[in-house]
Amino acid sequence: MLRGDRNPWWALPYRRWPDHSDAAWITLPGVGEPLDAVIHIGNGKDAKLILVLASGRAIELVTNGVRVEAEGSVEITTTAWGDSMLRIDYQGTDLVLVGGRMSFTGDIDDPWTEMFLRDARAWIESGLKGELLYDVAVELRLGSSASVAAAA
Repeated sequence: MLRGDRNPWWALPYRRWPDHSDAAWITLPGVGEPLDAVIHIGNGKDAKLILVLASGRAIELVTNGVRVEAEGSVEITTTAWGDSMLRIDYQGTDLVLVGGRMSFTGDIDDPWTEMFLRDARAWIESGLKGELLYDVAVELRLGSSASVAAAA
């Protein structure tokens, strides 16, 4: 904190998280499946989330915010990536995508939200062919297969 500053940088409010109804969120493909890797890489304005399923299928999303809830034994490693980016790896023995969803970060009545919902559903139905050309907010729930079995 610089002298004379009233608030340190970490006390400033973060970007508004989408406060949408469940109808404005799309469930991520791969929920319930084992994961080989979860990687969040980028900077504050340009980031990518990569989910690599144990089947080998990769889900890549351009993100402007990611929330992660972890249960069981999940290890989080943060490393510098180049001069101005960060890489966050989520790892664990028998890592599972317990839950996950994505939403466009505009207002719910924004016409882009409706286009996002249409395009995201089509992208998932196509088997993730091509790219989803939206900046999205993502919520993940990660766990180990042991924690999933214990919860069942």
